[in-house]
Amino acid sequence: MGEPSFVKRFAAARRPGAYLRIVTEGTLAAGDVVRLLSRPTHDVTLGLVNEAMLFDPTLAPRLLEAGDALAANVRAWAHARTG
Repeated sequence: MGEPSFVKRFAAARRPGAYLRIVTEGTLAAGDVVRLLSRPTHDVTLGLVNEAMLFDPTLAPRLLEAGDALAANVRAWAHARTG
């Protein structure tokens, strides 16, 4: 990217997003059907993780509601900040 301040600006904007990977190469166009294959049963979002880890660690206990769906390093971070 070549912009030294990008990471700080990205975090400060409080608009985290998901990064996806291509499993099978192909063509995708406007109007194509995209199916949701699963939906988690918890309310932990990327926004909540971002807010907790970067701005408000008191939210750490809420992250643990995601259980094993939470990345191991994030889960360890939340455990360390939960009394």
